[in-house]
Amino acid sequence: MQINTLTLLLSLGAILLPPAFAQSEYQPQQVQYQGLGDAMPAQGTFKCFIDTNVGEGIYAFTWGVADTVKNMRTLPGSPLNNSAMAAKGIQVYAGKVYECVPDESEFSLGRARELDASRAR
Repeated sequence: MQINTLTLLLSLGAILLPPAFAQSEYQPQQVQYQGLGDAMPAQGTFKCFIDTNVGEGIYAFTWGVADTVKNMRTLPGSPLNNSAMAAKGIQVYAGKVYECVPDESEFSLGRARELDASRAR
């Protein structure tokens, strides 16, 4: 089985993250995909560590793998599905997008890993 590598250019850190955060814990994420030959999956499920109007959280998305960086840039200000908050009548909106990785990968940020470990699957 051959492993294909897609480097997610999460240089968004310079745009979306406070300078102190971008310089301390944030590192660009390199993601490996296992697939057939040189083919990379057209669609992928990603989990993103996002700061929202109700706090930090992990949110899942499905989008074209090649469009990952573009989709991450369009998330701030977008409404997010959060059933717990919707039950209280609160609409959740994305703020800062700290990191997005394929669903089967681990986050590089410690706080994101903590939240992801407690996330229902």
